[in-house]
Amino acid sequence: MACWFPARVDEASGYRYYDDAQLEAARLVAMLRQLELPLATIKKLLGCDPVDAEARIAAHWRELESAHDARRELADYLVNLLSGKRSVMYEVATREITPRGACSA
Repeated sequence: MACWFPARVDEASGYRYYDDAQLEAARLVAMLRQLELPLATIKKLLGCDPVDAEARIAAHWRELESAHDARRELADYLVNLLSGKRSVMYEVATREITPRGACSA
């Protein structure tokens, strides 16, 4: 794969310019950024064999989905709370316990 560093960077704007030979790599980097992968992680991915890179991307996506699901539950809870609906975000159970040092009859 072509070098993923831009051919040049505009010093004033920070805009990156790529040569035609770099377009495939630049597009790949852009797509990986859309998955919220940090550039340091992308750099490592580009050096991996394709099977390892595939596994790392899949693992990253599972983490994103899990975090998204948790935020969705929180948002639902907050919407219900603010609209006056009584909902339980977490199930809470209580039980009686014998104090330490006390004897049971």
